[in-house]
Amino acid sequence: LEATPNSTAAATPATDEPPFLDFLRQRTAGWQGQRVGPHQIIVARNTVRGATKVFFAGNGLPAAQLFARHIAAAHPIYFLRTLHGFHRRFRDLIPDLAAFYADEIASQLSPGEPVILAGFCAGANVMEQLAPLLIARGHQVQLFVAIDKIFSAPTSYPVFYISSHCPAYSIVTRYLNPARGFGDLHPAGAEVAQINGHHVRALKPGNFKRLHDRLAPLLAGAPLAQARASGLSLDARRKRYYAHIKARLPRLMHAGQAQMVPVTVTNTSNEVWPPYDESGIFLSAGAFSPRGSHLAEQLDSHRLAHAVAPGESFEASLALRWPTPHSRRPLWLSLHMVDDGFGWFDDFGKGSLRRLAIRLR
Repeated sequence: LEATPNSTAAATPATDEPPFLDFLRQRTAGWQGQRVGPHQIIVARNTVRGATKVFFAGNGLPAAQLFARHIAAAHPIYFLRTLHGFHRRFRDLIPDLAAFYADEIASQLSPGEPVILAGFCAGANVMEQLAPLLIARGHQVQLFVAIDKIFSAPTSYPVFYISSHCPAYSIVTRYLNPARGFGDLHPAGAEVAQINGHHVRALKPGNFKRLHDRLAPLLAGAPLAQARASGLSLDARRKRYYAHIKARLPRLMHAGQAQMVPVTVTNTSNEVWPPYDESGIFLSAGAFSPRGSHLAEQLDSHRLAHAVAPGESFEASLALRWPTPHSRRPLWLSLHMVDDGFGWFDDFGKGSLRRLAIRLR
């Protein structure tokens, strides 16, 4: 069931079209639904529904269709395509794409009309940059549903995380306690749910059906729980993010056998590292492919047991196992310092060590 918004009929495409517009037209040519907006790039369904409009961005239709069918069936939903596949540096164009979509979305909204934003992976990154543009136009972001997305900057709107087992994009896999940062990063409220599978492989009907009862009230306007802020600004936290890690990571490994690795970590910042219970600081071990894909996280970890002053060190011993039992391809073993729920030291400072490892048998 579709209804034509009044603003669409009056809208005319701009003569100065963005360079990625033809790509979006080609990649969305087979999408079924009503095309809306000045450039007719957004595809809408269920537009006769009276509930809050949902705008979903993704690299394709699978995640959007699952979300529409099993979670947002009572809402009008609008599908947006990312620039994944446009060229290798498509992420550099996210700000331009967000600005483009802000105009397209605004054409579908009444003045001051609230919206729900949602996205999968790169689509959630587009929506993150699009949100403040809509807010600046007077639209409230009622809820942001982020599927395999990690925030590093605070939001003024509530966020519901849906995280798979993918270490590159999942806050559940990336952190010991992802909710530690919610009070500072999402003062309007936040919650997280984990789904089974690894990134794209987690896009299954069963995963989304199980989330319906949890998400439907939030889409209808129910508030998310608000966590207490830590009392320390993000800038102050990130002044701690400097460390030197010394360890002899194994060059050769045997499948199924743990190798003990002694580690020395020195605080090279100008700030004291409080113990984990106060600061959330811990040492984690992970693995990356030679091309940089994040394969595994928390192979082992060590929580900071006591305060470490600038220039001081702490000792740890990690048990590392080959993280990909069905693959013998070489990989990078990585040790890195983490501020639980807030970020890795390397995100804003320095604090990691890597070595290429080979599985023998």
